[in-house]
Amino acid sequence: MKKYLFLALAISCALFAQAQTITVSYNGTSYSNNDTLKVKATSDVLELYPTFRYDGDNEYIVARISNTKTNNSAIELTQVCTGLSCMVGMNSAPFRLYNGQDYSDCHFVFEMPASQDLGFFKMTIRDTANSNISASIFISVETPTAGIITANTKTTLSAYPNPVCDNVKINYTNAIEGNTMIIADMSGRIVHTVTINATEGTLNIDVSNLPKGIYMYGITGQTMKKMVVK
Repeated sequence: MKKYLFLALAISCALFAQAQTITVSYNGTSYSNNDTLKVKATSDVLELYPTFRYDGDNEYIVARISNTKTNNSAIELTQVCTGLSCMVGMNSAPFRLYNGQDYSDCHFVFEMPASQDLGFFKMTIRDTANSNISASIFISVETPTAGIITANTKTTLSAYPNPVCDNVKINYTNAIEGNTMIIADMSGRIVHTVTINATEGTLNIDVSNLPKGIYMYGITGQTMKKMVVK
């Protein structure tokens, strides 16, 4: 009798563990664990907007996205945004997934090289309190056909002085009006934002209140550059 009770308990525990899941979808297509999502860029920057969903026994979970590149492609994943938090690099800040609700307030920013390339990334989203509640897919990113990307459409950035103590001038060209210039620390936390109101110009930014250290600056969705505050 005890043997059957133990077996029933084990089965019920297994069903309980399986009941809590995270699913990933893109453009209405759902992806299972280790499936491959294939996308092709149309310009030198690709923004990818996946949707996540948690189904389980909690009201919500605190999730985090981590990415790894699985080949030597020149394609780079430069930002992962969840809600209002954009992290520079491959990983996201923690965010909430509510039970039974789709979460679409996330996007990845890929920087594309000026030549044909194919990048492979593994994306994993998991509950920060329970690593068994997770989902992983591969993302295959292809650059546009050779010749689409041209040098004169590439945004250029420079900062002076660099290193900087008080005020820095960030010069930019070939930008898109309405985009945002950001400064982020090395953990990916955004410490300053400015809206760009012209395709080229100079932004004067006071950084005297920032702790000494290395920061990254750039326009949302594009390559970030390094700046030193001393």
